[in-house]
Amino acid sequence: MFISGNFDAARAEPAERARSSEAEKAFAEGRYADAYKVLVKAISECTAPSDQPDYCLQLLTMAPTYANVVGDVVASEQLARKAIAVAQSIPHGGGREYEVIARLSLSNTVFSQARIAEAETLGREALAQARDVFGQSHVVTASAQNSLALVLDAQSKHSEAEPLHRASIANTEAGLGPEAANLPTLYNGLGDNLTEQARYREAETVLSDALRLAQKINGDTHPVTSFNLGSLGNIKETLGKFGEAEKLYQKALEVDSSALGPAHALVGRDLSNLGALYLNQGRLSEAEAQFRKALAIAELSSGVSSPAVSSDLANLASTLLFSGRAAAGEGAAPSIGSIIWRWAIAKLRGR
Repeated sequence: MFISGNFDAARAEPAERARSSEAEKAFAEGRYADAYKVLVKAISECTAPSDQPDYCLQLLTMAPTYANVVGDVVASEQLARKAIAVAQSIPHGGGREYEVIARLSLSNTVFSQARIAEAETLGREALAQARDVFGQSHVVTASAQNSLALVLDAQSKHSEAEPLHRASIANTEAGLGPEAANLPTLYNGLGDNLTEQARYREAETVLSDALRLAQKINGDTHPVTSFNLGSLGNIKETLGKFGEAEKLYQKALEVDSSALGPAHALVGRDLSNLGALYLNQGRLSEAEAQFRKALAIAELSSGVSSPAVSSDLANLASTLLFSGRAAAGEGAAPSIGSIIWRWAIAKLRGR
């Protein structure tokens, strides 16, 4: 869960701070690249007066989230660490609220780089700080609960994660209302958690509700709605409802391609979802086409050693193996991953 709003209301003594309404508006509308560009410019032009050293801190604290969403994880981590340092330098603990937000952003960006153990440590620190600074039921605490839950889910610690998901939803609804913009994403996390616990019918209900809420809040063409489309497609596929799953995946691909551009990492995710569905149905030529497109995007957007590349490469190897073309594929291994390719083929052959 990403936080991008104004936190001054949570402070005991509110003070005016530099903001960028233009960036916030673009972000809320799903125009993430525009939002990041505007925010970076605002940060570069912001100068804190001597009597208010935290004047620019809100802009700086927002930046890691914006960078992460557009896929610039290196900048996101650098910005988060800088924000933490600046927040800690504010006299008399005046930057504690922003330190919590920055630490949470750092946990998120580390998690997006698959540095799971580090993300868990940062996530637990952020949650403990959020409870201390904001209280048990604050929306920032809810964000920290959700982020830690996702990290725990990534390690199959689903029983520990589930109550965090539910607490995050309850705190958000209490603090921001039943149509808070981030609720579809929170419900999506709970649905995925239930799926991993093989509670498929419960997950289908939660994810269906999440999609309806996303469509109501954000409309049909917002990237958040696309995220919910993909997750509902996953559970439909698990339940054998292939026709419904395909329509959901195709709509997600359409939305992300239009909103984010054809080479965005989330477009690659949508293509991988379609490829896996086609592979599951034995539609091998269609699966191969989707996996090749997804692999090309992952190579460009995430780097050659990323988990996305390894996953797409293994999927492509699996498809060629099932179609009887593994040997040919091995001889024409993609330039980025001949070692991974050989590993994937060997693993699929049971070596």
